[in-house]
Amino acid sequence: DPADTGETDLRRSLARVVATGQPDRLPAQRYPIPVVLPNGETGFEERFWSAVSTPIFGADSTIQCISHTTIADTTHLRS
Repeated sequence: DPADTGETDLRRSLARVVATGQPDRLPAQRYPIPVVLPNGETGFEERFWSAVSTPIFGADSTIQCISHTTIADTTHLRS
């Protein structure tokens, strides 16, 4: 999807974590998941996930890595 901003949004979120040393939450992103339909054809099921990126610090207090956790939001957004 040319209008999809997911990759750009993730890169910006990770940059904020590195710049601030604080966790950063991404709002819900749409992910169409391929599924096999009852007629055998492939279709797509729309799913939504949000994510939290959290810095992991080493003994020297510098960021060693970033933990990226996704949270399924599909049910919440459909209700």
